[in-house]
Parts: sequence; C-alpha cells; structure tokens
Amino acid sequence: MCGNPECTFPAVAVAQALDRVHLRGFYPTPHEPDLPDHMPENVEHYYLQAESILQQHADAAGAMYRKALDVGLKIRFPEIEGLLASRLKKLVNQGLLTEELGDFSHHVRLGGNDAVHDEDPFTVNEAKELGFLTKMVMTYIYTLPEMIRLRQERVDAEKAAAEE
Repeated sequence: MCGNPECTFPAVAVAQALDRVHLRGFYPTPHEPDLPDHMPENVEHYYLQAESILQQHADAAGAMYRKALDVGLKIRFPEIEGLLASRLKKLVNQGLLTEELGDFSHHVRLGGNDAVHDEDPFTVNEAKELGFLTKMVMTYIYTLPEMIRLRQERVDAEKAAAEE
C-alpha cells in the first residue's frame, strides 16, 4: 500500500538516468482496488475506505467492508427492513440472494462485528477475505444486473436501427 501518501512502510523506486530519469519500477506495487462496477456512490465510498486502509488498519477495513455490504443491500432492496442478520435471511428466503451469497454476507456481517468488538486484532488476511466476499455480493447485486440491462439496451438499439 506504499502508493498511499499516508503509508509509513518503506518503499523502493528503481530509476534509470540517461538524458532524463525514467521510473522503471516501484516496490511494493501500490494496491489498486478492484472495485465492482455500478455500485451506488456511497457504497463505493465505504468499499474504497476499506481498501485504502486494509494494510495498516485491518480492524477498520473489516468494519468498512461490513458497512459497504449493509448499505449496499439497503439501497438495492429497500423493501427488506430490519437488522442486517434478519434482512439477509429474508433476502435468501425470497430468492433475492442465493444461499451461497447469503452465507458470504453473513460471514462479512460476523467478521465486521469481530473487527469492531473482538479483543484480538483483526488480521489483514481476515480483512482481505471480507473484501473478497463483499466484492462478490456487490458484483451479483449491482454489476451483473447493470451489465445485462446495458446489453439489452444495445440489442434493442441495434434492432431499432435495423428496422429503419
């Protein structure tokens, strides 16, 4: 994460100087978040917060992945009310989430709770796992439906153009 201005870990830049300096490498490579497409702005904000602090503050990252999941589900399914645990059960029971994605979501919920409430420090690997699971759920509820919608728009536009 040493591409982050707040990073306190050492980093090495490899440069070559001939007529001017050319950066040839940077170690470790800065972490570029792999953000699911089409998430609402505030969900993206929470997800990116988690990604940006993952290496230095795994506990906080775990909590932010949970928040991204919670807010993302609230926005996508506003009709499903209650605490996150009960909403997840309803989403699975109504077929809005698969059982596997429900399990992923419960894991993020419980892991995020541990990150906030457990006495033991949350590890970077635990936070990375929550990030991966959050990404899978957000991909399912935001990225894939929007990809399908955009594809259908293209097909409809092509059909309309062919009929003219």
